[in-house]
Amino acid sequence: MSIFGKKETIYLYSESQKDDFIEKLEKAHVDYRIREDRDSVFSNHTTYVLRLDAKDLKKVV
Repeated sequence: MSIFGKKETIYLYSESQKDDFIEKLEKAHVDYRIREDRDSVFSNHTTYVLRLDAKDLKKVV
């Protein structure tokens, strides 16, 4: 992942969505960063925030 460059933010709303998308990223050898959304920590569902380079998003979607 480069420091300078356009980034894309993807929100994943379930554990299965997260697992499926990460599997696609791993197969395409794409660097990414994932974290849990701080606002959803105290709610009943978990939201994951995934950041990756915009040019790499085309490899996955």
